[in-house]
Amino acid sequence: MKKRFLIVVVVIVGFLAAAVAAKNALVKTAVETGGSLVLGAEVKIDRLSLSLIKSRVYIRGLKVYNPQGFPREAMVDINELGAQIDVPALMRNKIHIPQMVLKINEIVVVKDKEGKLNIDALKVMEKNEAGTDKNKKPQAGKNMPFSIDAATLTLGKVVMKDFTGAQTPRVNVYESPVKDKTYRHIDSAQKLVLLILGESLKGTAIKSALLYGAAAVTGVGIIPLAAGSVLAGKDSVTQIFKLSAGRLFDAARESLSKLGKVTVEDRDNGILKAAVGGSAVAVKITAQFDKESKIVISARKLMLPQPGVAGGVLHEIEQKVNR
Repeated sequence: MKKRFLIVVVVIVGFLAAAVAAKNALVKTAVETGGSLVLGAEVKIDRLSLSLIKSRVYIRGLKVYNPQGFPREAMVDINELGAQIDVPALMRNKIHIPQMVLKINEIVVVKDKEGKLNIDALKVMEKNEAGTDKNKKPQAGKNMPFSIDAATLTLGKVVMKDFTGAQTPRVNVYESPVKDKTYRHIDSAQKLVLLILGESLKGTAIKSALLYGAAAVTGVGIIPLAAGSVLAGKDSVTQIFKLSAGRLFDAARESLSKLGKVTVEDRDNGILKAAVGGSAVAVKITAQFDKESKIVISARKLMLPQPGVAGGVLHEIEQKVNR
């Protein structure tokens, strides 16, 4: 009798688990499809969990890929997205989010050979999306009312890849000052996207007239800062890799050869020097414990530190190692 009871319990638990998995899969597909339509770029999610009882949704590994015409790679890499949802409002066809937390690993801005930016190709930059086309009538029922009471944002880094006038891109990396910063009263998905992109460009050398124009029309307060203000005072970038010093040296040498011209190659001492985009780059690799290695990269141009260039070299090495 006890054995039969246990079998019944296992079957019920299995059925409930399957039902929850099916529900999460449906919501995951809906978010990917809706996000792709809003942005005009493919959205993919690694994992999504939804709890109607707790009124929360949690997403890990959300990636927005480049729009058509740009390299097939992630433009926005979001580590975590957690949100409290208003279930009664959702039943009334309204999206109301009392609280949202966004932790973004990196945003990659690409400038193609014609000088066009990948972020400018997003659907939110179009006139009808930004609200500048006053003659276009909205289609009733097409978009659900959307509002966020408070969104807390953390941005990791912004990578700039510039393909203008070169076969291989010039790469710069900028660390973002936005850490656990809260924004309130966001009344459209478009404003949320513009806010994230606008904050990511602050303190970089990247400028987008379309972004600032769309932000002004929709009322998003985005004021570009002076380029380089975020990284002022930094002279180098450092990172620990779970690689032997020899393998890291090879990855660094190949990355530097792709970005510029290697001028010094000293494997025994772990030293590399190169000319990258008019900057003198120096790399020092040292072995650590447990088959780890430390890399220190500095860049200078006319004796002035170029931390963005150093960060760009590190980004390319990371990409090389992770392939």
